[in-house]
Amino acid sequence: MTAVPAKFAVAAAVVALAAAQKTAVTIPPNAQLTRLLSVPSPDDESSRMLRVGDEEDDICHPITRWEHLPPLPEPKRCEMRMEASGGTVLVLALVAVFTGMTQGVALGPGKLTGAWWWLFFCLIYGEAACAIGCLLGIMWGDPGVVKRSEETCFPIPAEVADRLRRGLSLEQMGNVTEDGRTYCIRCLLWRPGGLAGRSTVHHCGTCQRCVVDFDHHCGVFGRCIAGDGFAGNMGYFKTILSMAAAGAITCIAATFVEFSVNPPGRHHPPYGKHG
Repeated sequence: MTAVPAKFAVAAAVVALAAAQKTAVTIPPNAQLTRLLSVPSPDDESSRMLRVGDEEDDICHPITRWEHLPPLPEPKRCEMRMEASGGTVLVLALVAVFTGMTQGVALGPGKLTGAWWWLFFCLIYGEAACAIGCLLGIMWGDPGVVKRSEETCFPIPAEVADRLRRGLSLEQMGNVTEDGRTYCIRCLLWRPGGLAGRSTVHHCGTCQRCVVDFDHHCGVFGRCIAGDGFAGNMGYFKTILSMAAAGAITCIAATFVEFSVNPPGRHHPPYGKHG
């Protein structure tokens, strides 16, 4: 038996239902009925073309505000968190080792007194506080990320704008250079600098952001390290390295002074009764 096409089966079902209910049914004119029954199914090629055309109508409007740009690429957060956790543990461990050794060897009961005690106390705990402050600055400070704005996002290069309007991917494109300026196709913005100034802006593959005066992505702290001199977070990075060296020197110096002032075997008066 030949299968009845679905569109004719639907029409027959409508007529049969109306007859069963004994109600008057107004059958559309032949032209209208033909048009109704000839609506293409969702799988027809013409229907797909219609839907694609509708989608293109939705995206063919020119982008006039930076908020309408596609979202920024997602950073590699898992990798960054692992790196940051390792760096935090390292800094806190060094702080604990240096302050603990200095306290136990030179600042405890029966150890150094007077000016020596105050000198090494202020040095070791000041260095520890400075190191923790720099750690917070590296983790939460802005290294110099280029932000999206009307000034940095426009004008959009013609090829990029055309691809965005048509909903095409930008992955196969390279950065666009015009009039000495560079347009990052991942952040969708113009990098500062160019002919009028020095530009050392780089797109970090881990943080997925363009950063001014980029130096490197630190695998210890999980952050971009950037800045000219002490700008950005470069000042925090340089200082925390200095505090690590200073803490080690202070610990060694306090130990040396303690054994010089109070040689082994010398009787130490009770704590609090140093004359």
